[in-house]
Amino acid sequence: VMQWNMYGKMLNLNIDKDRIAVGGDSAGGALAASCTHWCKDHHILLCFQLLIYPVIDKRMKTDTAIRYKYGPLWNSSMSKKMWELYLRDGITDKANISKDFGGLPPAFIEISEFDSLYDEGKNYAQVLREFNIPVELSEIRGGFHGFDILQNTELTKYAISNRCKALFHVFHES
Repeated sequence: VMQWNMYGKMLNLNIDKDRIAVGGDSAGGALAASCTHWCKDHHILLCFQLLIYPVIDKRMKTDTAIRYKYGPLWNSSMSKKMWELYLRDGITDKANISKDFGGLPPAFIEISEFDSLYDEGKNYAQVLREFNIPVELSEIRGGFHGFDILQNTELTKYAISNRCKALFHVFHES
C-alpha cells in the first residue's frame, strides 16, 4: 500500500492488503463490527475481527443488559446513551447490522462475566457461527466491563495473553 506524506513524497507502508484486521473494545467493538460489515459490502476483504466486550445490540433486552443496568465503569444505562449518540437524529436504519453475515472474517470475541454486554457478545458469536464464520469466544470469569484498565492483575494479563495468541495465530499461522 502506497501513501503520500505531508511533503508530497510517496511512502511504501509495507501493508499486506490481504492481512488487514479490525478490532476494538466496547463502543470500539461496535465500530469494528460495523466496519467489518461495511468492508464486506464494499468488497474489501479483512482477515480477522477482534471484538472485546463489544456493544452489539441496540435493543438492550438481554438478561445481562437488564441485570447490570447500573454496573461499574460501563452498564446498559450508558449503552443507551451511546446508541443515542451513535444513531443521533433518528438514523435507525444504520442501527441494524446486515442480516447477511456470510463472508465475514473469523472473529475473536471476548466477553466478561459481570458485564451488561456479556449476552450481546455471546449472541453475536452464535450468529456468526450460524453463518459458518470461525469464532473464538473467550469468556472472562470474574471480569466486568473495562476490567483490563487494571493492567497488572492476573485477570488482565490472562485476557491480553489470549488476545495476543488470537492475533499471532491470524498473522503468523496463516
